[in-house]
Amino acid sequence: MTNEYEKPPLLDLVRSHKDELVAANDFIFISQDVSNSHLITTSDGDVLVNSGTTAGGKRHKELYSSVRTGDLKYAVITQGHPDHFGGLATLKEPGTQVIMQERNAEVRAYWLKLITFYSDRMDRIWSAGVKRDPATSWEGTPEQATDIVYADDYKFEVGNRQFELYSTPGGETADSTVVWLPNERVVFTGNLFGPMFMNVPFLNTLRGDKIRSAVEYIANVKKVKSLKPELLITGHGNPVRGADLIKENLTRLSSAVQYIHDRTIEGMNAGKDVYTLMGEIKLPADLRLGEGHGKVSWAVRAIWVYYNGWFDFESTTDMYHIPFREVNDDLVEMAGGVNPLATRARKYVDAESPLKALHLLDMALKVSPDHAPSLTVRKLALEQLLTLGGRENLSETLLLESAIAEVDKKLPK
Repeated sequence: MTNEYEKPPLLDLVRSHKDELVAANDFIFISQDVSNSHLITTSDGDVLVNSGTTAGGKRHKELYSSVRTGDLKYAVITQGHPDHFGGLATLKEPGTQVIMQERNAEVRAYWLKLITFYSDRMDRIWSAGVKRDPATSWEGTPEQATDIVYADDYKFEVGNRQFELYSTPGGETADSTVVWLPNERVVFTGNLFGPMFMNVPFLNTLRGDKIRSAVEYIANVKKVKSLKPELLITGHGNPVRGADLIKENLTRLSSAVQYIHDRTIEGMNAGKDVYTLMGEIKLPADLRLGEGHGKVSWAVRAIWVYYNGWFDFESTTDMYHIPFREVNDDLVEMAGGVNPLATRARKYVDAESPLKALHLLDMALKVSPDHAPSLTVRKLALEQLLTLGGRENLSETLLLESAIAEVDKKLPK
């Protein structure tokens, strides 16, 4: 734990209802959303970088109306997640050309195939298991046609401004794009760096997705650094200003992820298991990053699985379809029932070892889901984890709070 927060810092960044247009300078305007939308004005019309959510489209259009200079010539979508392209249905004009990286179709295809699976998991994180309104959720976002697709790079010009697009597949999606204005030295990175700049990347989100390559991520950070931007605009939060500060930040970011990657590889070759490495690997003080979205331990695990796959020699039974939980009843019976497990779990909580307590309680509550002593200790263990985490990481905080709420529902009043 590096800090203690009343609420995760990321929570405010992804709140969608913000009704103020932010001027990054005299030709770039930001309309905030779950993921922000950006309007760039030129001497011969406008260019959009991302359109926010479906629900946010009308709001963005109204906010942009006061600064528009002409037709919307292009709309660049930096990745195939609905909070980046959802507002296109409202913002796109008859002559607007929509540009996406060529792997967008691939990204959208597997998301649509698994939308029920992913949506259920997002509900568990973001809304304590309560189904969200389909009209405003990812699964309710209409697909949008693309006019121009590109592979590695694409250049175009509108009025007095030149635009260069670069593929950055180490971002949140394989179709990730950065937008570079070479004359103005401005770069739009979308969610290449995740929703929080200078944070540990979330290489494999808890909601589920394909594991992202740490090596590709590092290469993409270095690509952005090589452009030597003077203004860096991410998908969330305030723009980062100043060539020296941006260079310093990007150097630390790539070096920190390289450190996590290399220490994980060293540990794997030394015969250490993934859980040992998750506990051991820490960033040195000069490479410290925030952990509001990803975490160092989660990055270690993602890198391990990326290189190793699903079988880790923890147990030969992992090759087969009968999981460990199938013998829970036997273990609880051999322990003398659920009461001894709840008692031992309480000792672990008192010793500030909530994870060991939860392992025991998982067994006890599978056998006896309404066992009050086990539920009471489970709540204490979850609250202890929440405190130890400092409420910095959004996914961790929301999942723990949701788990605590579920326990409260079952505890006798």
